[in-house]
Amino acid sequence: MYNDTVWEYRKELPELAEDITRLQVPVENREKGVIGITALLADDQGREITRSHFRYWVIDKNKTVRNPLFGYENRSDVFPVWAVKLTEKIYCEMGAGFQRNFYWGEKYTTFDASSADFLQYLNVKNSLITAPLNMTVINYLYRDSLIAYYNKDYLTKPFALSPDAFKTELTRWGNGFTGILELNKGVITHFEIINELNLNRIKFETAPSKETVIMTADRYIELLKIARACINQTAPKVKIGSCFCRIDLPYIKMLIDAGMLNYIDFLSFHLYQGTPETPPVYEQLAELKSLIQSKKNDLPVYNSEQYFGYRNFLNVWSEYDKAYYSDFEDDYVGRIIQNYLHHSANNIPLALFAAPETAFLPGISSPVYYQYTVGAYRNLSQLLNGIEKGKSLDLKKNLRSFLFERTDQKKIVSFNMKDYGKTGTIIRSPLWEQVLDINGNPVNKNDIDISYLPCYAIYPEKVSSEAVIADVRSLDYFGFNSPFQTECVIARDGTILIRSSNASGKPQSEEIIFESLPAAWSSVPSLQMSNAAPGKWFEKSLGRLEPDRDWRLAYNLQYRESYKDGEDVILKKLPSFDIPFRAGISIDGSLAEWKSARRLLLDENNLSKDFSQGKDKHSGTDDLSAEIALCWDSDNLYIALKVRDNTAMPLAKTAGSLYNNDSVQVYLDLNNDNVSQEFKAYDYNDALYQIGFYQGSDKPIAYLEKNPSGRYIGEANMEKGIDPDVKIAYSKTESGYLYEIAFPATTLPNLLLGSGSELGIDILINDNDGSGRKQALTLGAIGKEPHYNSFLWKSARLIKD
Repeated sequence: MYNDTVWEYRKELPELAEDITRLQVPVENREKGVIGITALLADDQGREITRSHFRYWVIDKNKTVRNPLFGYENRSDVFPVWAVKLTEKIYCEMGAGFQRNFYWGEKYTTFDASSADFLQYLNVKNSLITAPLNMTVINYLYRDSLIAYYNKDYLTKPFALSPDAFKTELTRWGNGFTGILELNKGVITHFEIINELNLNRIKFETAPSKETVIMTADRYIELLKIARACINQTAPKVKIGSCFCRIDLPYIKMLIDAGMLNYIDFLSFHLYQGTPETPPVYEQLAELKSLIQSKKNDLPVYNSEQYFGYRNFLNVWSEYDKAYYSDFEDDYVGRIIQNYLHHSANNIPLALFAAPETAFLPGISSPVYYQYTVGAYRNLSQLLNGIEKGKSLDLKKNLRSFLFERTDQKKIVSFNMKDYGKTGTIIRSPLWEQVLDINGNPVNKNDIDISYLPCYAIYPEKVSSEAVIADVRSLDYFGFNSPFQTECVIARDGTILIRSSNASGKPQSEEIIFESLPAAWSSVPSLQMSNAAPGKWFEKSLGRLEPDRDWRLAYNLQYRESYKDGEDVILKKLPSFDIPFRAGISIDGSLAEWKSARRLLLDENNLSKDFSQGKDKHSGTDDLSAEIALCWDSDNLYIALKVRDNTAMPLAKTAGSLYNNDSVQVYLDLNNDNVSQEFKAYDYNDALYQIGFYQGSDKPIAYLEKNPSGRYIGEANMEKGIDPDVKIAYSKTESGYLYEIAFPATTLPNLLLGSGSELGIDILINDNDGSGRKQALTLGAIGKEPHYNSFLWKSARLIKD
């Protein structure tokens, strides 16, 4: 079902006498899951005339299971009645045990006649949902004036409303909340008080201007008090909770210390991240539950909104650039099902957000276009129904495995590769009662293929959990890890060494074949190790990176490591230049401390793509050229730029659009692992900055365009925005300008500032002479743009003499 042909039907058509011909095709249902159909019309010579694509979903005859660990969002505030009912029907077949809805609270806090009518209409639509639901979660938002605001320098003292004004706003909010409770008695069971409250922020257009709005602990507690009073008076059985974006432990701890747990009945969060393993979801959830249980042991925890998206022609959402979108459907399916497993193993319910991105798109393919996730979700909802507990099993480095124990005493063990594109094989255990693929189809082979898509082994009731763990540890695993530990090492003098050792407990054989070397390097024969004893080392020198090598070149190395049970292909970006250690750099706009530093010269031989599309061509070194120097110490990564630009246009309209004017963009791959053109999107350890001026700013800013995992800025914990931690100095010169920039270690969470560390880097120096953005200077590939092309960025190494 993932590019495999399940069945094929051919029919020769007679000469068509009419414009419309109807043809009945028998649809075969050999396997459960979503089946893609391609209808191809060709002439008698086999030449294609047209083709169409459809999908249908094959399910089993078992009774639909309503799993309380799986929920979905039903947008009854925006969906028409038919879409509400269709969404509910499909998700129920997938096994959903609860739904989440969304009320935009700003619309209803005055609670006038129009809002009452609208809420009554929503209540009518909610009552159309016929299948019983364990929980209906409603997210009730806020009025802007209920939130304290801070100025752009993130001062610690809020400009609070007067006590009377704040009391008035709380009363108005409470009236709206009471009205919603009255109209939805018997339908709504849970209320989230403010959506992602740690990220709530707006920009005022009038005084106080350009202020970042956040929710302070004291005001949120006041809001919870009002919500609790409304609940007690109007709907005592309804539960209220606090909702966070990500697992923001510092912010959650702050609210706990302020008394949040005295007023809430549950805690929810939205865990948006690239994949379930970056960083590992299971471990994050376990840490959150440990914190909550240490304070209030019986407080339920939910993930009430999350999804992974697939960049295809059916996308209707606007977050394609996010790390949780994938270019490949099996990658996206693997992520979303693995995420379900991580949550279920922690006994945390999970609600899918945005049905068109995660499961199906109504209105296409009469009447629905199914994503492959629906069959996988139905199978997993049935398998995990009635689980008592789950745990992660540490079996192999690149293998994720969970053990689930059900109330019927059966045990389910899931297997999937942690990295997309990797595969392995497990020899079937005689204790297994059954093995199921991701859609619930039996796998009858002795050699069980393991991929990014989870599969499941079922143990019978009589096998204890201890016996299950002992059994999976004793199985034969092939292709998960090479028995050799192989690494590419750069010695202090720049010599490139391949080192390999037998890391297993018995003699092993291996061959390393060098398929691609940097230009001008001599070919290297393969490295062969036959029956190498355990622990034995082998080493081979490949060449040397000279200190003054041409930084414009890419130094890429590719080799193939073959061993008994498989092979690995390794592509490594060797550093194009070195970044020296230099302590005590002052960010003062003077380059006096940089006199002895190596300068990287950028001129007409380092032009990027032409953003003006030929309308404003580059006219020489006076138009735009530059010198760049870099260094580091234990606290900072430093960049100095001296730019020649004969026409100054530094002021952008907004902080997020600096690239349209004279500015600098810095692209950082903090793990230096973006090596393949197949994966163009950014990953969790990439950081993107824009450096420059915008209208209304008298100092240069660093605008964080894409944050690395774990890095959030300001009091509002923003993923994007002006980063106050980056230090910048700017000076005008006779021929242009210069920048000094310091990125503190706190802005580089995935990079160790130490000798030998490597990072991917590109720098784009933008130019605007008054007619719009034109060709820029780039450290990376000539004629290209670094944006979404991280595999083109240069590699650099930190060195210390």
